[in-house]
Amino acid sequence: MDPYYGYGTKAKFEAAIQAQLDEMSLADRGGRDRQPEPQRQARPPDRKDVISGPLRGEERHGISLKGAPGSPERMKQLKQLYPDVAADLESQQHAESIGQMLDSWYQSDDGDFDNTVPVQIAQAALDSHDMRVVMAARAAVEDIGGEESVEVFDQRLNAHVLALDEQARQEFAASEDRRMAEMERGLTEEYSRISDKLGPAGLQAGAEVAEALDMHGLLYDPLADPEQTRDMIRASAEAGRAQEYSHNVLTTHMALDQEIKRKYGPGGVPDDVRARWEAEVDGATVQAYQRAAALGEPDLAAARAIADRNEEAQKVSSFESQLDAAIDDMRTHDSTAPHRQEIARKAAEHWEQTRDERGAPRQ
Repeated sequence: MDPYYGYGTKAKFEAAIQAQLDEMSLADRGGRDRQPEPQRQARPPDRKDVISGPLRGEERHGISLKGAPGSPERMKQLKQLYPDVAADLESQQHAESIGQMLDSWYQSDDGDFDNTVPVQIAQAALDSHDMRVVMAARAAVEDIGGEESVEVFDQRLNAHVLALDEQARQEFAASEDRRMAEMERGLTEEYSRISDKLGPAGLQAGAEVAEALDMHGLLYDPLADPEQTRDMIRASAEAGRAQEYSHNVLTTHMALDQEIKRKYGPGGVPDDVRARWEAEVDGATVQAYQRAAALGEPDLAAARAIADRNEEAQKVSSFESQLDAAIDDMRTHDSTAPHRQEIARKAAEHWEQTRDERGAPRQ
């Protein structure tokens, strides 16, 4: 057997990784050749009594880094500053570690070792979070251990994929639970406000819309906008309250009309005159009902619902808004305002120029 076979495997593995890294780096630069960086002088050793200055990062990074050099706190900050560089370096470190495991595996004569190393290499490749490293590691495992080792390697990869799927499923389920709980909280809050402002009729109308949406699977649909859903429920509640109001107007006016016709109708007049008078009374009742029923029109009900919900979101009542507007209007007519004082000054000058000391117009 070729004595350099193990070295060649590692070299081929590292060369494959380096080629892919160089290709990505070249693509990032837009195809421009990058000049080799000059070698830097070794950094002087850190001193415990140094608490600020270049060794803390002010000169190199433009900020003051927390923690001692090599500490997890400092490393976390550097990764946040340069995430791409940190990711590439970590990927290279994992590639070097995998290369060392491949050489040790090839040089080992322990048969049991063949069953454990592919798992370790697969885990190291997964820890790199770089698919290029994973595929290069798989090719190297197949080159050394054959199909049996690749099967072990793939089993570890499949287990990792299944674990990620399970984690994603659990996270999605938790997210859905939170979303459903938030939706239920919003509906409960909406029903409470509708009950307080629009009464039982509004609450019933709003609940009917919610039930219809739920029947068609739209109430809790992930694509449904909760705010739009609450707007629809509130608009329906406004329309339901308007229908109740118009019905009350009609029944009240009809009862009053009967009493008016019985007690206050014109007497001693022909029947046709009496009929015209009663028709006028009935017509007034119809007009009152139509005005009340118009409040239940979809556009008007939706406009009231949106205005009411916006008012609730701003936590400012309509009375407060009107009061603010009235105060602003008063300020525009304030006699102490600069523009008012300028108008008064010019009016006084005009008076002096056109009037004499007695106030009579100058001749």
